[in-house]
Amino acid sequence: MDDRWRKALGALVRIAFVVAVIAVLSRVVSWEELARAFARMDPRWVAIGVAAYGPAILVLCYRLTVLLRGHAAPFSFRTVTVLTFGGNLLNLVLPGGNGGDLYKAVQLARLSGGRATEAVTVLLIDRVIGLASFTVIALGMIALSWNEGLGPLGRAVGVLLFVGLVGGVAYTSPAVRRALRWEQLLARLPFGAHLGRIDATLLGLRANPRLTFRAFALSLVAQSLGAVSLVSLAFASGVDPANGLAFVVPSTLAYTVSTIASAIPITVQGFGVTEAIFYRLLVEPGWCTLPQLLATTLSYRGVALLWALPGAPAGVARLDPARQ
Repeated sequence: MDDRWRKALGALVRIAFVVAVIAVLSRVVSWEELARAFARMDPRWVAIGVAAYGPAILVLCYRLTVLLRGHAAPFSFRTVTVLTFGGNLLNLVLPGGNGGDLYKAVQLARLSGGRATEAVTVLLIDRVIGLASFTVIALGMIALSWNEGLGPLGRAVGVLLFVGLVGGVAYTSPAVRRALRWEQLLARLPFGAHLGRIDATLLGLRANPRLTFRAFALSLVAQSLGAVSLVSLAFASGVDPANGLAFVVPSTLAYTVSTIASAIPITVQGFGVTEAIFYRLLVEPGWCTLPQLLATTLSYRGVALLWALPGAPAGVARLDPARQ
């Protein structure tokens, strides 16, 4: 199948999925109920949610800057910040949800001074570290909820996440790699030289544990701020703040698991997938109503779009090449 047709089919599938989710939601919640849920949102909690989200993006910009300087080329924080905000905006407004990642990859490769493969691979490392920290947070929340109505599905998700985390650690194990003859296998594949450079860059995570730990800690900070933003919007939508930590645990679990699951390219911005996970973890146990859930998840996407708008001038902004 031609690549253009494949992309068009993928976009069509995502749009059809979103339409189907909207059709289902319109049968279980009225537009009037949803409008009332938005109208009743507490502006003070909304302000906290908006304020918490912005610094999270800046922390992620710093994380990518640290990784690029350690594994590819010494980019400036300013350049990485411009590319990140511009990429976030493209991810939100373009069909498919990954146009911003392609934009960042092309620009980093262009500015990397001959280390294009390493620069693009660092974007993958950045995502891997983010996914690993999300997984650790999710596992922590699952452990806290293990005997609190988590259910067999939640426990199965916990086991799956744990296996994935162990598999990622095993990938960098010299003993596992020797047993699999990993380097020889990569060399036989098409584009083996490029795959070898990508593999070597990924192995740098183990070779430089201090840098890896620093990037992982930054991920935890950014994702914690994201969780604060989401929980604040839930309180704004009518969830009782007096629930405190009792609500923070399931809502943070819903936030992390839905973010991981939203990486599956079947929808736009995780719409439908996120709502299904939140429904299972928050509505069914009685933490909130369906209109409150939708007000929370939709307003969170609105906050993300608000903080992506500074990326609009990215196309005309001056970008500094990596220092040689």
